[in-house]
Amino acid sequence: MDTWNAPKFSAPEFVEATTQSAFAPSTGLPGRVWSSRKAFWVPDLVVDDHFLRAELAVSAGLHGALAFPIMRGDEMIGVMEFFSKRIYTPDDELLSLLTALGAQIGSFIERERMADQLALYATLTEKPEAAGVTSE
Repeated sequence: MDTWNAPKFSAPEFVEATTQSAFAPSTGLPGRVWSSRKAFWVPDLVVDDHFLRAELAVSAGLHGALAFPIMRGDEMIGVMEFFSKRIYTPDDELLSLLTALGAQIGSFIERERMADQLALYATLTEKPEAAGVTSE
């Protein structure tokens, strides 16, 4: 797991809680996305009973959140979450776009994994001794 935030934004408690948390399916925003395989938009975390880090988010000045699934084919491989200091009205077109983006990110991850495997295969076939393979 990794995080990124705007240079002027500082919320170490929220970031730590986020990086140290594991969300079961249907639990919290990432868990809801994971179990449904759908993007979610939370206009205001303050009034969302399902957002487990609400107190820390509010103390960091955060209100809005959205999250979308990262899919590799039919396999769910991750969730990306985004937060805002402002409250925004949910936008179904943006959620659809983010869902498509999650599929593209999943495809990119798969292509990178395959490229790594091909490079390893090429290395092993060119230099079998690198893998501890001998001709005896």
